[in-house]
Amino acid sequence: MKARLCLGVYATNAYCFEGLGVSVYCMEELSYCLKEHAFLLGPEIMSDELLHFIGSDCQVPELERELYPMVHQKGSLSVFVSTILDYVGFFDEKDIKQVEDTVRLGSGLSEHEKKKRQTDNLLEKKKYYDAIEAYNQLITQMGEEGKNDAKMEDFVADLYYNRGVVYANLLLYKQAAESFRESYNHKKDNEALRSYFYARRMELSDHEYVALVAKHPECYEISMQVVLLIIPVGQI
Repeated sequence: MKARLCLGVYATNAYCFEGLGVSVYCMEELSYCLKEHAFLLGPEIMSDELLHFIGSDCQVPELERELYPMVHQKGSLSVFVSTILDYVGFFDEKDIKQVEDTVRLGSGLSEHEKKKRQTDNLLEKKKYYDAIEAYNQLITQMGEEGKNDAKMEDFVADLYYNRGVVYANLLLYKQAAESFRESYNHKKDNEALRSYFYARRMELSDHEYVALVAKHPECYEISMQVVLLIIPVGQI
């Protein structure tokens, strides 16, 4: 991080990002909010209300003046965000560039797609329990919308698959198998089916796994791929 901290003053009244459910009282909190929610940011944050918060409530009029043309000439959201982060100086150049790229990539995505990207990021950061909760919320929201819509079915399948990956990382193989199976039910993808058998193989005894495979002769080839993956090379 850069050395410059505590820019401006601590506001009496919070600025609320309604779409995020987050309130901030100072420029450092604003910077942190923009960075952590970069996946979900939309052009609606470029508003006179935010400019007023920056210029009047936090008493940083120079930044307000710099941002004013971007708001009123419908400038780039990614540049708007990076300008704030750079001015406040709470994060280094590498972090700011990453946020700018994230905001740019998120433009044009639906709200559900943005939330999925944010949740996938939790998985990448190994915040597994937060990721499970977020995937569950998205799955619930998308459940009804996904019916009879092939594109939405694929989206929901990806949510289930990624949730399965989270459970597998937590060694919760029963829950992982259930998620992979749900993913396969929504999108007949062999990778989801292979992951299902992998999770079941890790969960079940040898006898139980053989019994499972016997019930699904149509999946014999994939189930055997899983066995070969798990058995150490020296034992083949």
